[in-house]
Amino acid sequence: MAREIDLLEPGSFVPMESHRLLVFHAVAQTGTIAEAARQMCLTRSALSHALRTFEVELGCALFRREDRKMALTSAGERLLPQARSILEAMHAARISVMG
Repeated sequence: MAREIDLLEPGSFVPMESHRLLVFHAVAQTGTIAEAARQMCLTRSALSHALRTFEVELGCALFRREDRKMALTSAGERLLPQARSILEAMHAARISVMG
């Protein structure tokens, strides 16, 4: 069983940036930096930078770069369903407060 995290204890919790999680999800869904950037209305450079920063923060590669295609690593495969759940929960939260 997972240990409960005290979100207010200094150093116990490092939040993920929702934008970077969305970038990760977009690249996983499209398979390319170019298409994910187009869908998110970002430059390829900005999207690539956000993705690389996310990987550095997590301490692991999420994708294998294969020519222009992006393939999930095992870490990326483990993160994807959780990322989807988090993004869906954020969307549901936004909808609930909008009435």
